[in-house]
Amino acid sequence: MAAERSLEEAATDFSWLIEYAAMHGAGDERVRVAFRQYAPDSILQAWVTKIAQEKTFSGREPWCELLAETQGANAAGWVRSLWKPQEGEKLVSGSQRAYLTAACLPCRKQKGCRSFLRSWTKRPGVEADHVGQEGNGE
Repeated sequence: MAAERSLEEAATDFSWLIEYAAMHGAGDERVRVAFRQYAPDSILQAWVTKIAQEKTFSGREPWCELLAETQGANAAGWVRSLWKPQEGEKLVSGSQRAYLTAACLPCRKQKGCRSFLRSWTKRPGVEADHVGQEGNGE
């Protein structure tokens, strides 16, 4: 990996921005804004590829969070596809699917979605600083 880049530098190249978000997360609004200059389908595909490359559900969790934080409602179609019957190994765990559903699908009762997200983020190792912010499909 190259020397660590600033957000401003990373934002100039899609692969650098992916690398930056992987290191720093996307809880900072400036990171989410930097992603908006790129095609949503490209961003979604990058996160789905990262998720698929991980061998364990726990290894997939940070990528699921980045997908939710940077894509929100843009990932709704892909998230809906997770609910279809699948043969073979599941791409995400049941709790990850539920989190992505709450974070990326429009909610009829937003209070319920925010409540779920808050309870999910109380799990060890999950940061809650982005929960309930606009742009996360709420």
